[in-house]
Amino acid sequence: MKLLTKTSRNLLGYACVVLLISIPVFYFIIEQLYYQDVDDALRLKKKELIIRTRRLRNEHDIRLWLGMDPEVRMSPLPASGVIKDTIYPKLYVDTLDQELEPYRELRTTLAINNQTYLVIIRRSLVESEDLIVGIAEAQAILLILLFGGWIIINRRTSKKIWQPFEQIIAWLKKYEMGKDTLTGIPSSGIDEFDTLNGVVSDLIEKNHGIFIQQKNFIENASHEMQTPLAILQSKLDLLVVSEGLTAEQARYLQSQYEAIERLNHLNSSLLLLSQIENHQFDEISAVSVDLLIKKILSHLEEVIKEKAINVNTTFHTNKVLNGNPMLLEICFSNLISNAINHVPENGIIEIFLDDSMLQIRNSGAPLGFSEEKLFTRFGKNKASKYGVGLGLAIVRQITDLMKMTVAYAYADGAHQFTVRF
Repeated sequence: MKLLTKTSRNLLGYACVVLLISIPVFYFIIEQLYYQDVDDALRLKKKELIIRTRRLRNEHDIRLWLGMDPEVRMSPLPASGVIKDTIYPKLYVDTLDQELEPYRELRTTLAINNQTYLVIIRRSLVESEDLIVGIAEAQAILLILLFGGWIIINRRTSKKIWQPFEQIIAWLKKYEMGKDTLTGIPSSGIDEFDTLNGVVSDLIEKNHGIFIQQKNFIENASHEMQTPLAILQSKLDLLVVSEGLTAEQARYLQSQYEAIERLNHLNSSLLLLSQIENHQFDEISAVSVDLLIKKILSHLEEVIKEKAINVNTTFHTNKVLNGNPMLLEICFSNLISNAINHVPENGIIEIFLDDSMLQIRNSGAPLGFSEEKLFTRFGKNKASKYGVGLGLAIVRQITDLMKMTVAYAYADGAHQFTVRF
């Protein structure tokens, strides 16, 4: 989840809680304020009655006056009947609409011509409820617009504020060590992001320097190793053809010769791995996989005949890959050479190709080590007499670089390597 989304969700949740709480609370406050105003009006009405009833002389005057004011009712009380002023809500049936309507009533007593009367003064709340509901709805709409606008403005502002950070991330995703320079990270004008830009630039610059040093060291070391190895090999060639060489001496020279060849192979393989990791193979072109497999098999034809290997090829498609031709040839050549080296004499190698994968199977005994070490550098318990233990590690590096996958399985007495495109 993105930071902006998480922040917006938190703010939206807070706004919803505030709305759900504030609307009923606001309605309750407005209602209480209106009730207080109605109660004050009822008390004022009582004071008005006290003044006006002083002019009433008899029962006839009282009934006549009550007929003119339907909101007031009076009834005689015993002389000792005195009650405390009370205000309370009550419902009455509307004779026109036949519906219950809410009222507020004030119950009190008045003394008229030395007679105590029970007085009930009432006031309708129908209009007040409509008014309160209208005010609450208006307030709810206002709050919704306020919080909605706040969330929208906050989201747009946050997007603008975080835009430099997104640009830094996008630039880092496209950055390739050894290819890109430090240009491309814009200045945001925000101190925190400018500080981040500076830290990222310094880190990349340091890593770039280390990368260049490592690259130069590997290239120089490989070049410097070639010279003494070439001298040793030439000296051994002279010793091999020299006169008076005994069989034992020849055997020693042969073992030294093989050791030098392994060193040459090891040096070339390590240099190739370094070049692959440093993305130094930029050339991209269309490569026909079936034609490439046939080419590799033709180069290894003598070894295949020497071990009397039966190679069966099944090509269901003329698969074409876009990649570096040299690396693809090295990858598939290493897999086929590995199968040839480890298949027993008179064994079988099967090569299957379709639009989704290349599969190479060879008969042979199970591995003598963990499958997890198969594609690691020098992962085997000991190096094979056919190589230095880097061939499959190179295959893994190439497949990773070209967005392919390679997998191994052993089933039915056969080793199976599958490269999925």
